[in-house]
Amino acid sequence: MALRFIDTHAHLDDPQFPDLAEVLDQTAAAGVERVINIGYGPERWRSTLALAEANPIVAPVLGIHPLDAGEYTEENFQELIRLIGEHEPVGIGEAGIDLFRDGPDLRLQREVFDLQIALAVETGLPLVIHQRAAEDEVYQQLAAADSALRVVLHSFDGTRRMIDLALEREWFIGVGGLMTKQAAQTLRDLLRTVSLERIVLETDSPYLVPAGVKNRRNSPANIPAVATHLAGLTGRSITDISEITTANAFLAFPRLASRVLTGESR
Repeated sequence: MALRFIDTHAHLDDPQFPDLAEVLDQTAAAGVERVINIGYGPERWRSTLALAEANPIVAPVLGIHPLDAGEYTEENFQELIRLIGEHEPVGIGEAGIDLFRDGPDLRLQREVFDLQIALAVETGLPLVIHQRAAEDEVYQQLAAADSALRVVLHSFDGTRRMIDLALEREWFIGVGGLMTKQAAQTLRDLLRTVSLERIVLETDSPYLVPAGVKNRRNSPANIPAVATHLAGLTGRSITDISEITTANAFLAFPRLASRVLTGESR
């Protein structure tokens, strides 16, 4: 049986993909049957939707990245709500807090994060979380959120406390190239304690190239490399990784199942 994978987080509308048609061919050849593209700010909502319309393999997520919180206005948030209603993305995000890089002040990041938490609860869509150098702040807002909130912790790089919250609420943990880095031993030790039934695979393309991949631009075609690392980490077969993480992706993003592939990927 051929291995099946889903890349739950990518940015294929990034300028680093002038050869997108070839990238999508390579992605399909690698057994990656769906790619979730993250439209993380107003300028990326339209490009993500256009990408998904042109390529059935691609499914959109729309939201406001914490570093784009400065672009928030009531008008463009209403536009986000309208686009979500009209185009039925599979999730909202990526949303959260980023204190690693210079960006909007924490108060504004918190406000925009809260708005997206409320929108995710209202729509029933999963919220894709971005957290960098801000676990305490993200944890506080997620722990206080409505229990109906569904979450995918993108490129997880947190602590035991965040994992425990995710497991308690049956959220999903995104695993990608970060887990494969030599310096990520603490992260790998944590991930060993997480049931495979809570893990989804991602690339964050074009970023976070997995260890051992020579091309410095990441691609969804590298999902099998992530899966191979995860198999080694967990002691599970690559078949188990393929089957379980693919099933998990459909559980994490229920609308993904309704986006039926028709014909070729492009």
